[in-house]
Amino acid sequence: MKKNKIISTSYSLIFLNLIWACFVFFYAPAQNAVAQDLAAALSAPDYPVTAGDTYALVYGSSTDSETKAVELPIIVDHSYRIRVSNLGYANAAGKTYQQLKRQVEAIVLENHPFVSVQFIMRQPAAFNVYIKGEVKAASSIRAWALTRVSDVLAYSGQAVLLEQSLAENQLVTSGRSQNSILTEYASMRDVKVVSSNGSQKTYDLFKAVREGDLSQNPYVRPGDVIIVSKVSRRVSVSGAVNRPGSYQLLKNENLKTLIDFYADGFTPLADKTQISILRYTSAGRLKSEEIKLTENDFENDFKLLDYDYITIKPITNMYPVAFIDPTKSYYITVAGAVRAPSRYPFTPDRTWEYYIALAGGFIKGQNAFNSVTLKDLDGNKLKKSSIIRPETVITANTNDFLYYFNQYAPVIATVISITMSYISLQTTLKALR
Repeated sequence: MKKNKIISTSYSLIFLNLIWACFVFFYAPAQNAVAQDLAAALSAPDYPVTAGDTYALVYGSSTDSETKAVELPIIVDHSYRIRVSNLGYANAAGKTYQQLKRQVEAIVLENHPFVSVQFIMRQPAAFNVYIKGEVKAASSIRAWALTRVSDVLAYSGQAVLLEQSLAENQLVTSGRSQNSILTEYASMRDVKVVSSNGSQKTYDLFKAVREGDLSQNPYVRPGDVIIVSKVSRRVSVSGAVNRPGSYQLLKNENLKTLIDFYADGFTPLADKTQISILRYTSAGRLKSEEIKLTENDFENDFKLLDYDYITIKPITNMYPVAFIDPTKSYYITVAGAVRAPSRYPFTPDRTWEYYIALAGGFIKGQNAFNSVTLKDLDGNKLKKSSIIRPETVITANTNDFLYYFNQYAPVIATVISITMSYISLQTTLKALR
């Protein structure tokens, strides 16, 4: 009898650990996501009231003897007409949560001026939007009221930050990321959104990211259909420019606009007499020709064609101190696991430690053993002892064991707990035999 009780207790312990493992892997992340969405909605001053939102109206009065309160659940439907208890109606169409909150509370106070009242959001709505055009497959994608057009286009099974894709010169500039639902011909400069009432607007997501113009990257709404157009002209630029990458040009934009605006200008060591274009011929892009340009071609805004690849060579590959012009500004890029990654003014005869210090030093929870990677302007790897030249890129590596361990700690703890329970059960069974 005692043996059976011990075995039963041990199996119960293993069962509880399995339940905990399921909670860690499935339920806890889902609940955390819901809580994060609610917190984001409450903190966003422009959260638009959406069909499917759940709210609660709480009002009542207090006396010396008792407190009487009424709490009514309110779910917004597609009419956006909300009944405020038996006191009246509020029109939520086109309103933000804060605007609706003030309207509803005003209706209650107008009828009961001496009560306390609160209009509280309980859960934001979720809905689907449809995407078609230059996509691998027309799809219906889950969204909510704070999902922007860029979030839908960057969808690849999970949310991908538009800024991250832009930094990789992929989503916004070339029209796709590695796992995106977009085709390689998708345009980020011509994205149409057709609303449920039939109205249509066109947006330029490149302007949204480069210029911070959020009017070009609006929130999606229930029933929206997003149509991705085909890119008309895409070119690439590399070499001695501040922002190398692939860019989608608009009509009448050519070489000068590409370098001055999109590529953010020449670097201090750029040789403007060494501009070349690799241009594919009409033979299915299997053949190409190299076109040598002069500085006059740049000033005259040389016309670019689809798939042109522009290269600007630096003055020299060695960058000796003798070539440094004291009247010009030079920079060193510091990236990775530092507190303030950025571009910092170049100072001759300084080591990599100097620039890491300018960037606020290493983030101790991410970088171990002061591990850095140094690369010159041409992308060649340098030694720590190398002389730091202008336009060197210093990357503080993310290699700390605890940084990665903490990400997987819940999983490791669950596995260890189940394993220990199993060992304990086996030990108990052997002792009872």
